[in-house]
Amino acid sequence: MPRLSFEDVAELLGTRAIPGNEREIAALCTRLGELLALNGEAWIRAHREMLLEQWHKVVAGRLIP
Repeated sequence: MPRLSFEDVAELLGTRAIPGNEREIAALCTRLGELLALNGEAWIRAHREMLLEQWHKVVAGRLIP
């Protein structure tokens, strides 16, 4: 699955207020593309709050090199 665009990610997560620098956002777009392929759009929408909470922890912890 190719990396999603930021617009696609924002639409799936229901917000454009997604923290992160360019590299971190690119990693998120790639990971959400993988989750979309594995679990489907409905799963992402149903779990968007959890995904955003986890993403905030990733960015705060500077876990993306």
